Amino acid sequence: MTGPARARTPQALLSEAQKNDLDKAIRDLESAARAAEEARSALNAAACRIAEECGRGGASAVARHTGWSAQYVSTLAAAHRAREKSAAA
Repeated sequence: MTGPARARTPQALLSEAQKNDLDKAIRDLESAARAAEEARSALNAAACRIAEECGRGGASAVARHTGWSAQYVSTLAAAHRAREKSAAA
């Protein structure tokens, strides 16, 4: 099926105000993503610290409170200990 080539619709051009609006929204989203990652790191660190403070059964207690699995908390705590150990060395 060959036919005449279709003409392309001309590309819309954004005004400076529209570009600035989009750029601001992108910056806000990137800032929020960084803040969310920092909050997630703080939560993970707190969960690790509390699980270790509680000793045996601490991972399970943290898991029940957060809705995570005990294995996830144990893995977080092990990674946290390894980071602290390598930072101290």
